[in-house]
Amino acid sequence: MEQVFHHFQQDPTETSSPTEVRLWIEGLDYNFLLYGEIFERAEINGERLLNITQQRLTELGITRTDHQDILLKAVANICRKIQVEEQAMQEEDQNDKKMPTRFGKQSEHLEHAIDRVLVMISERRRARSLHGTIEQPPHNILAAALELTNMVKMILNILERPPFDCMSEFSSLKSHLIKHITLLKHFSEQ
Repeated sequence: MEQVFHHFQQDPTETSSPTEVRLWIEGLDYNFLLYGEIFERAEINGERLLNITQQRLTELGITRTDHQDILLKAVANICRKIQVEEQAMQEEDQNDKKMPTRFGKQSEHLEHAIDRVLVMISERRRARSLHGTIEQPPHNILAAALELTNMVKMILNILERPPFDCMSEFSSLKSHLIKHITLLKHFSEQ
């Protein structure tokens, strides 16, 4: 029965030292204690480990094919994990690059929503003045105005932080949103 050790909790990376690689190998299987020493003496670091071949294992004196298979499969698993992580980071980078465009589009939608509420408030005020009534705007208009005001405040807060704070296309958006929200606040308070 195989006994598995867990000396080295993390998988080795390209920057792992020969000692860290040794501990990882020893943690794979009780029978690999000698292999850990062999790897450390041969100064197999993380980068070399991740590129190890069956031929190199044989050169190091690891001749049992079942042990070679275990080592090569374990290294292949690490390489797959690294590849998945790198792909996720690339996707995240792509999303970061698209963020200003998406943010700009969402801000445009918000501006249109503000415009619609302003139109509703204006129409309501015009109707009040035509009919001589002094009633307050309906609750749904006030609630929409408050919600939009809070959303714009949140967006403006985001636009004050990197990377948006130094992007010129967002400075005009900030000004535009401030103008709209000021109008919205003014109309909703009357």
